[in-house]
Amino acid sequence: MFWLERGNPDNLEGKVLIYSRFIGDIEELESLVSHESPSLAKSIAICALNSKLDDPILAVEACHHSDVGCIFEYERGKIIKPVKSIMAKIINTSINSQDEIEEYPGDVIFTGEYFKVGPGIKSLELGVMAYFNCYCDNLYEGDDKNLIRENAPFVKNDITYENIPSRNLYDYVLKKFTLPLLEAKKSGRKEAFDRISKELIYFTRNRSTSYAASALVNVLSNDKYSGKHMKIAELITKQIGAIAEDNYEQAHIIKTQIDAINGRASV
Repeated sequence: MFWLERGNPDNLEGKVLIYSRFIGDIEELESLVSHESPSLAKSIAICALNSKLDDPILAVEACHHSDVGCIFEYERGKIIKPVKSIMAKIINTSINSQDEIEEYPGDVIFTGEYFKVGPGIKSLELGVMAYFNCYCDNLYEGDDKNLIRENAPFVKNDITYENIPSRNLYDYVLKKFTLPLLEAKKSGRKEAFDRISKELIYFTRNRSTSYAASALVNVLSNDKYSGKHMKIAELITKQIGAIAEDNYEQAHIIKTQIDAINGRASV
């Protein structure tokens, strides 16, 4: 699932910037640049490193082009077969700043935050595929017109971070994200868990609460999920609320409680 930050899903321009954020160990990017043969992934990693950002941006620009690709049929959000030829090409991998994203003269898609560079780059490639599937769906008529729209991979959330008073953010995150994530985890509904996780990451993007949101998803993704992880998730949600209200003393107290549960000394 991807987030269409700018653009009309019913009238896509055929020119798009797709980006993700890498929030993992910077040494992984450096290793990819040092050892990978020339490739799209290496080009993206080099540009990300050159930005010198703490959370580098991984990005590609793509446009409608004469090179032939495929439009795919989806079933329950999964690709099941190619249907029609489309034409698209990645034309730029040098965008690496928030200013460039905000000034980009075309559609913009955000694919999420990633602790591993491989999935972060792969999400860009999948984003290109999803975008031009929908772009061609806008062009075709008849039976093909709604082929992809029924399982549209883009999300546009009318409720943004700015719409919610900071004093209410804890309650909103608890009801909108944490409790549904806990329920999806308990019931083994992986697709629902993944969808809600990405919505949370998108909701808190570029905010002081983004690290806590990523930590919330990370702790609930643990394969050995237990009551301990549920308690930590509840505390992280409270931490998000404290950070939103600039109550960093309370946020630190909560961090100490989390560290105690994990058996670590807090600094």
